[in-house]
Amino acid sequence: MLHFDECRGCGYTIRWVRTEKGGNMPVDPTPGREGNIRVIVGGAPGNKDLGVVLSGHALNMAKAADERLYTSHFASCAAADEWRQK
Repeated sequence: MLHFDECRGCGYTIRWVRTEKGGNMPVDPTPGREGNIRVIVGGAPGNKDLGVVLSGHALNMAKAADERLYTSHFASCAAADEWRQK
C-alpha cells in the first residue's frame, strides 16, 4: 500500500515505509542509482510497505541487477536535522 505525504520540513513529496524494526522511514518517492533502500510493497505487518536498507555485497548485487532502490529522505531533505531523533 503506497503512502505518500509531504515533508513538513521542505515540502517535498515523500513515501513512507516501515523499517525492519517496525519504525516509519520517509524515502524519496522516485528510485534512483544512488539509492540503498529496497522497498517491498505490502511486506510489513498491516500490508505496509517494508523498507530494507542494503549495504555491502547485497547493495552491490541489487545495483548490478538494476534494482529500483530508494533514498532515505533524510539524505536529501534540507531540513533533515530538525527531524532526527536525538
